[in-house]
Amino acid sequence: MAIRYAIQPSPDGLAQAFLIGADFLAEGPAALMVGDNLLNA
Repeated sequence: MAIRYAIQPSPDGLAQAFLIGADFLAEGPAALMVGDNLLNA
């Protein structure tokens, strides 16, 4: 598995996170992992 990521420079919402990551998607499937949810699980 290859993992690539982009950093969201300011906390401007989940929709912005997908906009920042749009170049990674290439119209393929996507999942968004929210770091604070992972750390508090």
